[in-house]
Amino acid sequence: MKKVLIREVLLYSTLLILLGLLMHPDMLNNPSQRFTLLQERGNYFHLFIYTAIVFFILYIFRYITKKLLLIIKKLKNNNN
Repeated sequence: MKKVLIREVLLYSTLLILLGLLMHPDMLNNPSQRFTLLQERGNYFHLFIYTAIVFFILYIFRYITKKLLLIIKKLKNNNN
């Protein structure tokens, strides 16, 4: 259980950083200006929300893939 939780947190963190850099490429050039804009506008959570949506979509895709592979494995075992 601990390994799964660590893996999922690592995946979420990676997505957060990747999406953050894709949405705001100026973070690499001038991060202080980006944080100033963030404080002025007060939109602190938009990146977390977008990351959660992408994470949920990936989770559904991984779940469906896992179930399909289990079904294919059972079908192969029944044929042999």
